[in-house]
Amino acid sequence: MLAAISQWEKSCIVQKLRASRVRIRKTKGKCEGRKPFGESTEESAVIKRIQTLRIEGKTIKAIADCLNAENVPTQAKVRAGTVAKWHPTMISRILNR
Repeated sequence: MLAAISQWEKSCIVQKLRASRVRIRKTKGKCEGRKPFGESTEESAVIKRIQTLRIEGKTIKAIADCLNAENVPTQAKVRAGTVAKWHPTMISRILNR
């Protein structure tokens, strides 16, 4: 008997969560997952720096090396306080957005 009630309760919770995700997607466009790099003002300044370096003709690896030399924080460093380095893949993904 308790198993049946538990299953019913779980299905109600799933329906509520699904409905709220749909509602948020309609208003904001995205509701799940990590926020893309560039949401905060600190991060948007880093994106502008990356774009400036790319316009100057630097390669993606050179941009990553430059940001590491300048100790520019990555998304992981900003949000979790961990030490992380810039990699060319990260730069490429930011530029392709």
